[in-house]
Amino acid sequence: MYLKTLGYHRLWFDVLLSNQRAQALYRSEGFVVEGRLRDGWKTASGYEDMLLMSMLAHEYQTSGSSESSDCGPLSNDRNRQICQHFYA
Repeated sequence: MYLKTLGYHRLWFDVLLSNQRAQALYRSEGFVVEGRLRDGWKTASGYEDMLLMSMLAHEYQTSGSSESSDCGPLSNDRNRQICQHFYA
């Protein structure tokens, strides 16, 4: 949504290496792993690695996004309905 609406070229974030569910969700929406931030997050017992994930504007445009909303490449109808509610 930010890639199209605000004209951004690149959207990125980091995610804990142990957070497999989030990684699977982000990959399903078209994000790719760019790299690994070793010991990027301090925990109670030490440090944990993080993954850097991103999507470029041209990847967003080819990921099946709808021109009628800024909801992006959402994976199911319920998510699309929720997003379209906020952009209506």
